[in-house]
Amino acid sequence: MRLSLLATSALLAFGCVENNLNVASTKVAVNPSLLDLGTAAPGSSVSGALSISSVGLGALTVASLTVAGNDADAFVVDGDFGGTVLAKGDSLEVPIVFTPTSEGPWEADLTVQTDANSGEAAVEVHLRGLGASPRLVIAPSAVDFGHVDPGPDVFQTVVLQCVSAVDATLLSAELSGDLEFYLVPVTTPAVVGSATTLELSVAFGPTDTAVRESVLTLTTDDPQHGSVLIPVTANVCLGDAALDLDSDGYSGCAGDCDDADASAVPGGVERIDGIDNDCDGLADEGTDAYDDDGDGYTEGDGDCNDNDAGVAPGSAEDIDGVDDDCDGAVDDGTDAYDDDGDGFTERGGDCDDTTATTSPGAPEIPDGIDNDCDGEDDEDTASGDDDGDGYDEAAGDCDDADATVNPDGSESANGIDDNCDGTVDEGTDAYDDDGDGYTEDGGDCNDADTGIGPHELEVTGDGIDNDCDGSAS
Repeated sequence: MRLSLLATSALLAFGCVENNLNVASTKVAVNPSLLDLGTAAPGSSVSGALSISSVGLGALTVASLTVAGNDADAFVVDGDFGGTVLAKGDSLEVPIVFTPTSEGPWEADLTVQTDANSGEAAVEVHLRGLGASPRLVIAPSAVDFGHVDPGPDVFQTVVLQCVSAVDATLLSAELSGDLEFYLVPVTTPAVVGSATTLELSVAFGPTDTAVRESVLTLTTDDPQHGSVLIPVTANVCLGDAALDLDSDGYSGCAGDCDDADASAVPGGVERIDGIDNDCDGLADEGTDAYDDDGDGYTEGDGDCNDNDAGVAPGSAEDIDGVDDDCDGAVDDGTDAYDDDGDGFTERGGDCDDTTATTSPGAPEIPDGIDNDCDGEDDEDTASGDDDGDGYDEAAGDCDDADATVNPDGSESANGIDDNCDGTVDEGTDAYDDDGDGYTEDGGDCNDADTGIGPHELEVTGDGIDNDCDGSAS
């Protein structure tokens, strides 16, 4: 009967443990923790996605996805995912749409709420994007063919350079005026990609030396250059102004900003020389000597991203996956950085990011420290009181899985050393006190005398029940 009850209790206990394990094993993983949606023009949209995964031992339910913050209206979760159930190992791709309404950086936080009970049930993802309008530099501001004698057609080039982070678009290009001028056909709308150029070729078929004038009208999606009028002339700019003094292919009439320097020419390549080489009004832009983002640092000064004013030597490091202070480390000094190099950050559950031996899953050792970051010190070691009876193995607990067994335990007839003195059942009817091979439970009627017990012969006339049969005779 005793064995049957113990077996039943063990099965029930195992079942409870297994059920508790299944309940406590739901865990969520959300990647990435920082979602950069990139760049979009105001009023347009770009999309990205994050992944929600069930990485525990049981199914996971996504309760809600909530975007909050000053710029929350610019970020939208594309779909209704509340109530989605993810089986063990399954993942859910969640699309996020970024639609800025003006230029500049936009940021918000997305909270993923689940029913996970192992790890974080609510996980936060930082969202960011940049609103930027198309920007074009168009040169030259006037097309001057200078003095041209009758003969073969001659050509001049108008260059559209996109200097913004988003593409620009040439919507239309039309010539009006003298018919001797014509535009080499170009298909519009024409996209001018970020940091690229588009060249338009204007031709002149001279039939005489008469003054010829026209206007090239360009319409673009650049808010500052929606409509651009470029005068086109021939045989007008006579005298010194029509001469190409530095022989670089452009005269002052044709837009050369310094006709005494052949390194300065419309559409030229900008170099680090303090000169406006491309005649756009700026010197050294697009080189390592120019502060493109206006933060006071150039690439030559150590700016590791001269397109982001928040990134420069000495900037404050944020949790954004970016080396904000240009020291070669990303997110250092924040909770998202692994200071001790053990593979875990504070955000990742490291309860002491200054010690490499302390992190989630690290082996627990008897040192009074929570080595595995589970909230307990020295559990499952000789210095841990696993059963909570006030004693650990080092203090003499001979069974630290049973709270009734310890140096202060009461000995009972159960085949266990309850008081950890090295003797089992002493002081009970199940212990052979006189060492004659019989206990009280085994029929010894005087367990303090080795000469009395069921194994002894009765001695006539001594008045003692020597054989413990209930009679002294």
